[in-house]
Amino acid sequence: SDLAATTHALIEAPSGAVITNYSPIDFNSDYTYESTLRIGSVEVQHLWQSENGRFSTILGGRVQFGQFQTQDVLANPTGFPFFPPILYTNPLVSQNVKSDFDHENGYAYQNARLLDSLLLTAGLSYDHIHYPVNHRSSPVADAVDTQDQVSPKVGLVWSPGPWTHFRGCYTKSLGGVSFDQSFRLEPNQVAGFIQSYRSLIPESVAGSVAAPAFETYGLALDHRFPTLTYVGVSAELLESQAD
Repeated sequence: SDLAATTHALIEAPSGAVITNYSPIDFNSDYTYESTLRIGSVEVQHLWQSENGRFSTILGGRVQFGQFQTQDVLANPTGFPFFPPILYTNPLVSQNVKSDFDHENGYAYQNARLLDSLLLTAGLSYDHIHYPVNHRSSPVADAVDTQDQVSPKVGLVWSPGPWTHFRGCYTKSLGGVSFDQSFRLEPNQVAGFIQSYRSLIPESVAGSVAAPAFETYGLALDHRFPTLTYVGVSAELLESQAD
């Protein structure tokens, strides 16, 4: 419940062709929102390593399914700041919306130590997400959307000496909708760089987003001195896109 909630009103012309006015509306006492999420998650993973330890393979798949149930009420606004006054129903919004959710994911990662000083990681994943378009901002919607993505991943670690390591990576990945993305066995790092994020776009700027697409680039130098002092320098370029 929010005792100082604000939403936005758009006023159409009688023909409905254009918007003639806009203003925020305050609800000082009657705004309630409740969202319940139930999700089941099943993941299977197989790991294989060669006898000499130079090659390792990770194969896996994940299925998540569930439902968002959202209730929201907007009632008794303090007044519409429009002239002439307009008629409105009360409550303005009273909803109980259920939206289905499912996420199917498959992935494969291959680690290969080509030289004693060189480790290569290559991976590929596929995601299919069916998710609610808007279950967060009133008025909510029961509409759903679908997103698919094939995501390549490449990582490299070169160690010219026992105490010096150069790392680099490129990854693409697809985020989740809610806390569903916090449950996974799939590796969340490639060459020591994180590839799984909840959000890159600050929520204070764009709000919470669903199923964002990520693209990451990373370079790093790590060095350990004989005194057991560690120094690291890294640079990353992180990109995110969401509707």
